[in-house]
Amino acid sequence: MPSSASGLARLRAAIVASALAALVCLPWTARNCVRMHRCALVSVNGGWNLLIGSAEGATGAWSPVEVPPACATVWDEAAKDACFGDAARREIAAHPARFAALVPRKLATTFDYAGAAGWYLHEANPAAFSARAKLVLSAVETAFVRLAWLAASVAAARLAGPRRKLRGIVAALAALCFVTEHAWWGVALLVVALVALGRALARAPLVVTATVATVVVTALTHAAFFGAGRYGLVVLPLATALAALAFDARRGAAAPLLTGSPETAILEVREGAGERCP
Repeated sequence: MPSSASGLARLRAAIVASALAALVCLPWTARNCVRMHRCALVSVNGGWNLLIGSAEGATGAWSPVEVPPACATVWDEAAKDACFGDAARREIAAHPARFAALVPRKLATTFDYAGAAGWYLHEANPAAFSARAKLVLSAVETAFVRLAWLAASVAAARLAGPRRKLRGIVAALAALCFVTEHAWWGVALLVVALVALGRALARAPLVVTATVATVVVTALTHAAFFGAGRYGLVVLPLATALAALAFDARRGAAAPLLTGSPETAILEVREGAGERCP
């Protein structure tokens, strides 16, 4: 939707997009209702994943878990997943500090390093895709991802809008994290820099708000369950698109965010863009 669209128009568009996405999944949901005796939208591994991220000995990443005694004789897949979820919630209630302490490790596992492509290729056929090939691909992937996040930090600092100096400082701290082992801190700081736009965030390019929303949802999801590099892949296309704004002169300091009456807007363009305004 264009930045001038009303809230109601945005809501209608969101409902239509969500309905179309749901329609794509409905045949599989109907299959689940019949075969798994539970109308899960796509799958039923939430309980299992929650237990992986909360059981005693959890590392924040994927690891095998022992079947809870209460679930040992539950054979239906959906019922077993529900049983695992109940066991996970009991673990969280019994050891909340242990569960909370795992959150930074889960986020680091999700955002610091992806590596899924090389891992899957090597596991599928080690003879055709050797350990060295896996290492090389992982190095190239890591370098590209970090460079994309660095450019996204520059874009966050250059976007027109309020608190430019504050955004520049936070973005610089984020960039520092991206050249260290703590990329997930950089992702968090980048979101802070973008949120610092305040109300101007609603008028920023769509990729800005989409990046903020996707990073936040991804972080909250895997802070609760467990982290893995493949789960961070969902934010990389947005990070790359956001990085492109770092090289867009129209998003620099002189690009105004138009407010007020049309007459005021014209004055803002003239004062902000100068000779670049036709």
